[in-house]
Amino acid sequence: TKTILIALILQRQRFTEPVLQGIQALIKEVLCSPSPRRVNVDGQSLGYALLLETVEARSSWTEMVLNRLCYFFFIAFLLYSLATYLLITYFFRAINRSTNYARRLSRGNYVERLPAKGQDDIAILEGALNDLAFNTEQTVSGLD
Repeated sequence: TKTILIALILQRQRFTEPVLQGIQALIKEVLCSPSPRRVNVDGQSLGYALLLETVEARSSWTEMVLNRLCYFFFIAFLLYSLATYLLITYFFRAINRSTNYARRLSRGNYVERLPAKGQDDIAILEGALNDLAFNTEQTVSGLD
């Protein structure tokens, strides 16, 4: 709901009941249209009526817009954070898998292999670690 102010610029000070009823009807019309309206009652021109917004109405509209912007930016930030988390998890999962595999190799587990999928650097690293495990396993078997 808007807080509004209806400015009545009237030439007469004393009004009869029909004049007041006419002014009330005019106020309802003014609420539908922001342009100035001439106040005519019983063929007499009483002046003009104009619908004005008060400072409270403007500040409440501004507050509403700012609230919506805050919600929008908060939701955008959450979506951006989620997308960033998913991308980082996706890209670092292969690196973590290779790191854990290298640790198992250093502890002497030469049987396990990594699936080297793709042609990217991580897949090449996984293939090299698999070769290292195979060669080390062959060397250790030859020593026994």
